[in-house]
Amino acid sequence: MDLAIVTIPPLTDHTHTVVFLHGRGDNAKDFASSIHYSTTSRGLTLPEAFPSFRWVFPSAGILDVACMPGDRRSQWFDIWDVSNFKDHEEVQQPGLRESVAALRKILRSEAETLGGQWGKVVLAGISQGGAVGAHTLLNLATDGETRLGAFLGFSSRLPFPGRSLPETRKVLALEGVPAGNGVLRKTPVLLEHCVDDPLVLVDWGRQLRDQLVEFGAQVTWKEYPDGGHWFNSPKGIDDAVAFISQSLDDGFTNGVWGTEKVINGQGKHTIRIPECIAPGQYLLRAEMIALHGAGSYPGAQFYMECAQINVVGSTGTANPATVSFPGAYKGTDPGVQLSIYYPPVTNYIIPGPRPFTCSGGALLASLQLHVHQKRPFAKHCTECSDQYTELKHWDFLPKAVTLTPGRHAYPFSIHLRGHNPESIDTPVVAVSYEFKAQIHCAGFHPLSFERDIPVKRALLGSDPLHQSMRVFPPTNVKATVFLNRVIHPSGTHKVQLRLDGITSLEGKSLEIWKLKRLAWKLEETVCTTAPVCSRHAAEGASTDQLTVRRNEARILGGKEMHGGWKSDYNTSDARVEFEFEYGLTTRHTRKGDAMYACDVRAAADGTGTEISHSLSIEMLLSKELASSDIPNLVLATSDARVLRMRHAVILTEAPGLGVAWDAELPPVYDDVPPSPPSYPKDAPVEYENLEVLDEQERRPSVGNSETSLPSAGETGFPKLSASLGKRSRGGLQASPSHGTTVDERVAGEWSFREASQSVHRVLRLERVDCDATSMCNLSGLWFDQLSTTKLDSPGLPPPATTAVPPPATTAAPPATGGAAQWAQCGGTGHTGPTTCVAPYKCNVVNQYYSQCY
Repeated sequence: MDLAIVTIPPLTDHTHTVVFLHGRGDNAKDFASSIHYSTTSRGLTLPEAFPSFRWVFPSAGILDVACMPGDRRSQWFDIWDVSNFKDHEEVQQPGLRESVAALRKILRSEAETLGGQWGKVVLAGISQGGAVGAHTLLNLATDGETRLGAFLGFSSRLPFPGRSLPETRKVLALEGVPAGNGVLRKTPVLLEHCVDDPLVLVDWGRQLRDQLVEFGAQVTWKEYPDGGHWFNSPKGIDDAVAFISQSLDDGFTNGVWGTEKVINGQGKHTIRIPECIAPGQYLLRAEMIALHGAGSYPGAQFYMECAQINVVGSTGTANPATVSFPGAYKGTDPGVQLSIYYPPVTNYIIPGPRPFTCSGGALLASLQLHVHQKRPFAKHCTECSDQYTELKHWDFLPKAVTLTPGRHAYPFSIHLRGHNPESIDTPVVAVSYEFKAQIHCAGFHPLSFERDIPVKRALLGSDPLHQSMRVFPPTNVKATVFLNRVIHPSGTHKVQLRLDGITSLEGKSLEIWKLKRLAWKLEETVCTTAPVCSRHAAEGASTDQLTVRRNEARILGGKEMHGGWKSDYNTSDARVEFEFEYGLTTRHTRKGDAMYACDVRAAADGTGTEISHSLSIEMLLSKELASSDIPNLVLATSDARVLRMRHAVILTEAPGLGVAWDAELPPVYDDVPPSPPSYPKDAPVEYENLEVLDEQERRPSVGNSETSLPSAGETGFPKLSASLGKRSRGGLQASPSHGTTVDERVAGEWSFREASQSVHRVLRLERVDCDATSMCNLSGLWFDQLSTTKLDSPGLPPPATTAVPPPATTAAPPATGGAAQWAQCGGTGHTGPTTCVAPYKCNVVNQYYSQCY
């Protein structure tokens, strides 16, 4: 049995393949599109999480359903009772055997595409797809030791449980299955199941887990409280992505790790010494970095060895720049502090400076992160003031080439990870992204290009209204503030303020706290730790000096108001309500530089910089006294209070369209217009001398409502033919005779208005067929459409009408002897009238019912 296949090609170079099996009643096309609705916590779908993977979705065959004769559906194998899989268990065997045999061919084909590397092929399945996938894993036709990359089962079970491994394989009796459990023992297995699964109960999933463990498999079991009969998202998808990344042979989805090359070379690794360096004594430092714990404790592990070598036979004179150890790289560099399991590593950055090359490349480019300390640890020290981290290097032309005059494009791209800081410029620290390109031309000085790339961060999603409440003792004044905590540099933001408890009654004396002044200010606080270079650290600087924090605060906006609020001091529930706007007063300097910085968290950006913002509200309340009998007559006092409130806000750039990088649409190329082309609208074609069509055969309108229109050729609407007349400005007229010359071939719809019955009789032309004699046959439909008003001028004469007698109705004979008594116009087994009166004919609606039409 050959299975239909739907594939999703890799986004980069093909390194691995995932064969994913759908469930019962589904198909490959729908399943391939539905997995995009389940994403990781970072919003990535499975294909997006592994851009170098090829995704293969086989489609199950259409098999008979044994418990429902005549029914066929998409399924890997048949099931007699979905609530009791052991009932008529034998019906599962034929389809299961054929499906496993077909899947073994697909897996072998994908492994051969990858150079025979079975370890780069992952098998996964959901529901019945996971069940057939489990049997495929048990019956894999390999050498008995070569394993799959991984097996993943979601909401699955094991058909024919409770048997030993040989007995389970004997159920299908497939050829070429090696003895033993070598493949099963070496293939990592992940099983995920939702506790609330109503179709495949979680106990059946646990039974599959226990059975595979008994067979010798290393099973990772995950249970989730919700998700139903589907993937748990995002936690379940996160676990699946992490499991695949950790289980594959190399763990690097877009290349091969250097350690694998060393292992394949049995400990040998060949390097080429640049031929342009000067002869002499050099120190060779070989270092391997173990990254299995780089994302957590204890961190990356460095294994190094040094040897002194003497370079001879070189005629070069190059003297490359040197670096010091320690100091060549930091523990926070991207190549040292990362997780190789999740998210998948697609671009590993080797820590340390860029390797030296003799030619330097004809066209080089790089993007580096530049952190400039304006208050460094040591003044006039360049290394303490500036730290550079190369994020990506492009060697577009490694060797010299001859280019023709004109433009030559060398596209490049980079994905900045979420922990990278954004571009900022504060009084104590500045962060920028510098793009540099250099081209070397023979006989000329190198040409350089430099540009700062602004990198901003925007928060997506809605920001709910935040409520804050505070009581100011010893008074009873209570302030309630409503505001949005996420703000943007552009525009203003509203704050709703309400003061309660501003009056208190003691006997006949009324104490009133009146609002006299309100002021707000938006404040920015910058905290950073200036790092120390290796030279000053070696000079014996104390630990306290190395960890001194640099703090700076500045006001981004503010305003003072003395009125504008609504107040009512004469009632028992007196209150003050005020709504005002706040924002950045000045956003840019005269040079266009930003006078603000968005929020930065120190734990995320790796630079030790933290930027926060707060909104401070200050209110001046004055105490006045009045009599409860005459509340309008007040007496001012010298007592006053200043009430202050501070609210933390997050300053971020506006999200714009709000499209994340992984949800962006493909680029629009130059030769594709932004919208479909527009076509000129031709003037409507009008005809005269159109022959009145015979209305004898048309179906009369029924009832007083609009009639649904079937397509041409359906029962009850016979095709009509007529000759088409000439076009004129007089509109559509009846043709006196056939054979009129034709100068236009059209299809359309014309309306005949009949004043006496208030009915629009419409002729819809579906097709125009013209022959060599310029005669055209028009095929169309008659139908009626009621008019809301009676027309005074008939316009065109209505078609002739002929009364048609209603169809004869005959009651069906009583069913006294079974199906043989149902002998109506449709034949034996039909219900309905026994005969039809002309011009009505018998219409067989289905295998049980017929009618006159």
